[in-house]
Amino acid sequence: MKIISKYKDFYDYLAQDHDADIVYNRKPKFISERILNKFMDRLSKFSDPVYYPYNKNEHNIQISYIYFGVYPYIYMAPYLKVKTSPYDRTTYWIDEYRYVFLNEDIIDSFKTSKDIVKFAQKYTSLTLKEDDLNYKFNNGEPSNYIKKNYVGKIECKDVFEYIECPVFCEYDSNILDTVIYIHELDKIKTFDLKYIGNCCFNKLNKDMLKYWINELVNLNTYINIENFLWSIKQEPISNPDNKTKILSHGFDLKTSFRKM
Repeated sequence: MKIISKYKDFYDYLAQDHDADIVYNRKPKFISERILNKFMDRLSKFSDPVYYPYNKNEHNIQISYIYFGVYPYIYMAPYLKVKTSPYDRTTYWIDEYRYVFLNEDIIDSFKTSKDIVKFAQKYTSLTLKEDDLNYKFNNGEPSNYIKKNYVGKIECKDVFEYIECPVFCEYDSNILDTVIYIHELDKIKTFDLKYIGNCCFNKLNKDMLKYWINELVNLNTYINIENFLWSIKQEPISNPDNKTKILSHGFDLKTSFRKM
């Protein structure tokens, strides 16, 4: 597989094909939410919905996730959203946040709410407390709850086939570094831009792969992408009519089936 791109991504180095007979032009493709509406029942949530009460002065720590896809799976990448600056109504100062992606070891360390607060405190100058969390962990360990509701993957080959991209990520300008795509984004006149197909993860936010990186950094990822490119390159199988079937079996339309 020959990859045409200005930038190198994590899977570019997984295999070397010096005699590539298939080309992947990794040109970004911007996909509106409407285009993927037919798949939203699967993309909207893998598990039970979570309720977030809205209060501007609370929830300085929010547990959330973002979607990304590497054929044939769509993944949930868990992260903490930590407030780094206070909200000032007099100057209309917009809140600033730090987005910290989580791996399995970090999540496993969350035995209580205090553990999450202690971890989040490293990324802000604000004084955080348990009430700042967007969920109350009254029963069970937070680690189990996070894994159930914010971590998951699902095989969705038809989604990739529909958008004709082997990789994509959910678009969120607050989380992702979209500087490399800024000019292309400006050209799109839509308010429902939701995904970037053929994205380069290394140039967006490598940390978004943090939970799944051990699974992704193997030869199968490269081969899966290559297989996807082959699959969309194949011509559709045609269904011949009766005349074509007769001729293909060596019969003659005029004499072979003439009534005697």
